[in-house]
Amino acid sequence: MRTKWRDPWQELQKKVNFLRNPSSYPVKTKTVECIETHMSWVFITETEAFKLKKPVHFPFLNLEEIEDRKINSEKEVFINQKLSPGLYRKAIPLVKKNDSFEILNEVHDEEVADWLVWMKVMPREFTLDQEIKNNCVDMKLLHQAANTLVEFYKKSPSFKISTDDYKLHLETCIKENFKILSRHKYCLDSKLISYIHEEQLNFLYSSSRVFDKRVLEGRIIEAHGDLRPEHICLTNPPLLIDRLEFNETMRMLDPLDELSYLSIECHFLGRSDIGELFLNIYQEMTHDKVERSLVLFYKSYRATLRARISALHFDDRRILNKEYYLVKASQYLNLGKIVLEQHEDTDEGVPLMNFPPASVSGPSQIMG
Repeated sequence: MRTKWRDPWQELQKKVNFLRNPSSYPVKTKTVECIETHMSWVFITETEAFKLKKPVHFPFLNLEEIEDRKINSEKEVFINQKLSPGLYRKAIPLVKKNDSFEILNEVHDEEVADWLVWMKVMPREFTLDQEIKNNCVDMKLLHQAANTLVEFYKKSPSFKISTDDYKLHLETCIKENFKILSRHKYCLDSKLISYIHEEQLNFLYSSSRVFDKRVLEGRIIEAHGDLRPEHICLTNPPLLIDRLEFNETMRMLDPLDELSYLSIECHFLGRSDIGELFLNIYQEMTHDKVERSLVLFYKSYRATLRARISALHFDDRRILNKEYYLVKASQYLNLGKIVLEQHEDTDEGVPLMNFPPASVSGPSQIMG
């Protein structure tokens, strides 16, 4: 039987209040760090971490019911074993106990209130985004992380998709980016949005054979799905965490697309060279001969998609500092334009330079 709470968001707040308390955990801890993401709450004790999924409902994901959050939590644990072995332990129940809750290792006859992803604590100071911000990137471990990722790519099965369907997927996403970013309420630069939209479609249509070749060579594979600097932990050995678990199709990517996404995010943090390093190691290890214009297309495509995601935060009633995300959307659009304008002189792989980081402070909200 599928269970629904009357008001899942009110129930969520009760669970969050319970999990904020150090005495709520089976293993003693003096502190609990709470991190809110776009789709979850994460609670970090001295030795463990617990992720509580929000009862969100998006076109691509519905977690309104407890049973769906259970399935999603179990999927997250399973799918992350290859790239971050030993970090994700299991999905465990949060059960009702009198007027409160209790964390159990497994459920017997108790009433389940929700499910938690139980993990070991990952040293957050070793994530790539933090090491970039602190100017202390361990280049040896960075190379190891890139090697681990590319070996994963090499073993990943090809995704069966037709050339027309792959190009239609890209075209649909480009058009959806334009539709959403053009909404008047976001007050974004309409001329810039139109320019990027037209240039991306022009490349997609004029370079049809390039995309056909990627598909026919079996380059579309089951990848990470959400490869960002905060999801690369430079421990020894390195871990690549938070694979996208909720939509299999969204993990089916050209590695160049995924690595271009990482490159854009590294560039946003002021280290475009790190993104180039991953791309170079990929090409060296796979002997995948790549046209540079394709990489730049993917970078612009991903920058625009990130602009769209940032802009959509404006519609979330739970976010207070909406202006932060509109500024961020504008910055991603500017970066998307910079990439496009380098198409004609990129024979030497000219690196992107001088793109300013976000200057408006805001809450730390990420997808995940």
